[in-house]
Amino acid sequence: MQEIIRAAEKQYYANKLSDCKDNISKTWKVLNTMISKKQVRKKIGQMEVNGNTIDNPEIIVNHFNKYFANVGPELAKKIKKVSKKPTDYMENRSLNSMYLSPTTQFEVIEVITKLKNTNSIGHDNIPNKVIKYCKSELALVLGDIINHSMTEGIFPDLLKTAKIVPVFKADDVRLVNNYRPISVLTTFSKIFETIVFQRLNNYLEKNNILHENQFGFRKGLSTCTALLQLIDELASSVDKKRITVGVFIDLAKAFDTVDHRILLQKLEHYGIRGNVLAMFASYIGNRKQYVTIDGVRSELANIICGVPQGSILGPILFLLYINDLTLISTKLKNIMFADDTNLFLTGNSIAEVEQQLNIELVTVNAWFQANLLSLNVKKTSYIIFGHKKDLNANIFIDNIQLARQYDTKFLGVILSANLKWNKHIDIVVNKMSKNIGIISKVRHFLPQHLTRNLYFTLVHPYVTYCNLVWASPHKSTQLERVMLKQKKFCRLITFSNYTEHSRPLFVRLSILNVYEVHKHQLLTHIYSTQNKLITNTYSQTYYNANSKIHDHNTRQKDNLHIPMCRTSTKQNTIAFQGPKLWNSLPMDMRSSISINIFKTKVKKFLLMSLSPLAGPSDI
Repeated sequence: MQEIIRAAEKQYYANKLSDCKDNISKTWKVLNTMISKKQVRKKIGQMEVNGNTIDNPEIIVNHFNKYFANVGPELAKKIKKVSKKPTDYMENRSLNSMYLSPTTQFEVIEVITKLKNTNSIGHDNIPNKVIKYCKSELALVLGDIINHSMTEGIFPDLLKTAKIVPVFKADDVRLVNNYRPISVLTTFSKIFETIVFQRLNNYLEKNNILHENQFGFRKGLSTCTALLQLIDELASSVDKKRITVGVFIDLAKAFDTVDHRILLQKLEHYGIRGNVLAMFASYIGNRKQYVTIDGVRSELANIICGVPQGSILGPILFLLYINDLTLISTKLKNIMFADDTNLFLTGNSIAEVEQQLNIELVTVNAWFQANLLSLNVKKTSYIIFGHKKDLNANIFIDNIQLARQYDTKFLGVILSANLKWNKHIDIVVNKMSKNIGIISKVRHFLPQHLTRNLYFTLVHPYVTYCNLVWASPHKSTQLERVMLKQKKFCRLITFSNYTEHSRPLFVRLSILNVYEVHKHQLLTHIYSTQNKLITNTYSQTYYNANSKIHDHNTRQKDNLHIPMCRTSTKQNTIAFQGPKLWNSLPMDMRSSISINIFKTKVKKFLLMSLSPLAGPSDI
């Protein structure tokens, strides 16, 4: 009887986890049930309102709504007035104009089909799955409405109401500023926006309007692309015995403080005119929101500034809003990912960099003030990169001295002044340990293939995220810690002895170790640049064929050129390591007809350890 109960329990949890595949939130709910861990939800029972503790639900939801709706305008009021206008910083007005081509029934069906399967419901209370189920019947009508709206330059008001759900962050649960607003729009709004987005994005890419150092929300660009470019430039600076100082800007509620009038001026400058501009004006204007908590709903509040949160068009409109920041200085190097704005300046001495940077930051601050973006100077900091000497600098914005940091979280990776990754790897190892521990508690309840799935859901993302940046291909004591956690998992899932040789386990489970993940990502990156799948111009400079370097024919003319490097810092970059790795690949693998075929071949190649590409540790 006990065996029957265990088998039934095992099958029950196996079915539950199969149902929530690729849904991390649902996966955690099932796992918490399996390990008898109750999830504690922070209930919003009392709030501080005007100095008083209030427990009335209606007062609480309206207090939240008032705060969220006014956070942008309140920040804008505190910004110093400057004489320059936002348009004074802009140049090269676009001579082309955007056109919104009509949509079709087939495009609407395609957009609906690709919608994510979510449980969130907008103010119309129409679930996503209902619209997907009826897509064929809805497509023709929706297409006609969208075409009429684009022709008339009107975005329907019924699609501009956002449902806001407050999510607790940290500290005192009674303070409204300790909550993050999660905005939920209707599915119909997302369908309309997706169709407009595709046309806007095509126009911007065709006319090269967005600066190439804007990495967020753009096809072919990512956080990893941005980090690779930054690390390569910092390593080159060290290699040439130069000094780079990075300033990490902190913007307060950047998406919420976008001024609508300024945004429309910038859209017109970039060629969004006539009925198209009217439609965007209609889209951002007359928007409303309400807050809902445990079934209690606030009154509607008007939104007078900011781009719509939780929307499809909001992020790309924000990119256009800050796009000209890249043009205000010829000295500064910008690396931007949405509202994550960072500035870098390189010179021959710390005195030179300090002087020039303080001059440039005056212009930067004036630009933020003119554009009514709230710069949080107290949380803005700087790092002096890659130099062993204990150098000091006094960097100021608006007469406030910036704090110096030696490490900072940059696009999800801990970036250190010495360009080493020990602190980031510490975090990776800790998160892996926690989740492997949870998997070890539930492995007895699940078949091996589902336990393996849990690895790819809960552990593998920490190994793979920007691995190309932080996991150097040479043997590293720090990387061995990651490797040991992977070995532990492989032995746990297969119920092997802790002394079991792990190489066969990795191969059997088809799991790449941290070294092989790095090589897989590096080779994929080279393939992508060689085949123009990565659109960033800087990425094309990492790898050059020998035939481009040498005028005469060589036996390795089809190989990539390995550059000369003076320091180990530069030698650890992909620009140096990548060509060596690529040149060791068989020619038929390099010439794969698609990136998916290439990835599959490389993974098999690495797993089977058919070349020196295998990791240096004793797997």
